[in-house]
Amino acid sequence: MTLGRFETHALEHQFESLERLDRALWLPALINSHGQLFERLHWLAVALPRLASGVNPLADEALTRSWPGPAAAQAFGRAIDWLGLSALVAGQDEWRVQLLRSLLWHLDSLARLSAQHGEGAALAALAQAFADRWETERADLEQVVAVFQSLEGFSSLARWSEVRGILRSEGWASVLAAHRTIRDSVALAALIRALGRSRLTEAWAMRPRSTFSSDAKHRLDADRWEAVPVDGERGEPDGVHRSAALDRVLASEMAIWRRRSADPATTQRLRRIFAAKLSEHALLALVLREPDRWPIRIPVEAILDSTRPTAAPRMETGPIIMCLDTSSSMAGAAEQVAKAVVLEAMRVARQGRRGCVVYAFGGPGEVRRTVLDQDVDGLVALASLLSESFNGGTDIAEPIDAAIADLGEAQWAGADLLIVSDGEFGVTAEVLARIEGARKHQQLRVQGILIGDRETLGLREICDSIFWVSDWRRFGSEPARGDSPVHDSALTRLFFPLASMRAPT
Repeated sequence: MTLGRFETHALEHQFESLERLDRALWLPALINSHGQLFERLHWLAVALPRLASGVNPLADEALTRSWPGPAAAQAFGRAIDWLGLSALVAGQDEWRVQLLRSLLWHLDSLARLSAQHGEGAALAALAQAFADRWETERADLEQVVAVFQSLEGFSSLARWSEVRGILRSEGWASVLAAHRTIRDSVALAALIRALGRSRLTEAWAMRPRSTFSSDAKHRLDADRWEAVPVDGERGEPDGVHRSAALDRVLASEMAIWRRRSADPATTQRLRRIFAAKLSEHALLALVLREPDRWPIRIPVEAILDSTRPTAAPRMETGPIIMCLDTSSSMAGAAEQVAKAVVLEAMRVARQGRRGCVVYAFGGPGEVRRTVLDQDVDGLVALASLLSESFNGGTDIAEPIDAAIADLGEAQWAGADLLIVSDGEFGVTAEVLARIEGARKHQQLRVQGILIGDRETLGLREICDSIFWVSDWRRFGSEPARGDSPVHDSALTRLFFPLASMRAPT
């Protein structure tokens, strides 16, 4: 008997498909007990690119005839289609490999369970176990996709347990509830997307531009009324009415006070009567006719206001620097809205590959800097920030200084400053001077998001414009319906127009 020559090249050729597989699939593909080795390797080499295109690799009968077989392909392929796993893992290399590893693991038990329960029952049980496991995974993956639009950066299997813990926390669920409503606000979403100054947009913004000059001053004549006394008197008597003006009280009323009686109790009672009538403005007093008036023309110097709006190109979509108010006045419903705004800012920054940093500030020395990266580290940092309660004081100076210092770094040079607060803080002249310097030399823009009922002078002085979240109350543990009880957040400017030197926008 003559033995044939061992064909090493033919054997190596059969293992070529192994080189095209991800290294994580080598061991489960080689030791799997279901089917023939080389047919399995060939199927896996074709399945990976099909999954990358969003196609179910078990749907092709010609491809699955040799491995894993028509019955197994139908059972597991139905689960993959029902859960939509092909489309979910299409752009994620790690999750495509994990899906195939899971398929191999379940099929590896088919021979053992078939011997115990029969092939049909074993295949049905394994397909159901496969579907149950991936239904849970799909729910978590889709939650990430729903918020961040993709799994890129968050789908690392090595840290998926951390991500899953975040997604299932109670604090994350409450923030998501507020975030869904925040995203429905088209104006607020557009505002956050437009933050930054890294790209010149096609939109043109209308901005006021002043053209004051020395030759714009001139003198105007204004009518002013001036009261002129009549013959040195303050006025002429013109009847009697009830009043508390002691200088015009009738003598009969004053006699009640000045009357002396032999009985001290009577004197005391009369004085009490006088005091009671005085407090009630019930004393009889003279009505004085106002003096005559004459119009006197007095020259008044004025400045011709030549301010007019001009169109200028608008810079948008750059890094975001956020100052988040974590004072105790923000606790409750306002806290949930503020956290939802932070989540939206990170989501927008991640989509545009823009930097995002948050300064959570309370009282003096209570400032926490959090960089929201575009990977699992950023998500973990975000979850840590959102899990904290708001119970500090309020000092805006320190986060403003830190934010302006960031503008000097290349990473944050084109950033806008976003302040999320209820406005319950004051500002000093030094803080305003630093902001004005950044506006002048670094073209800083400061956008405010007001989560409260009225904008305060502190918020008004700092911000170029303010977006009012009027329905913030409905996000608390006991949500209230309706908007804010005030009709306009700018009550201070409406009733005290000269309180702030900054013009309303």
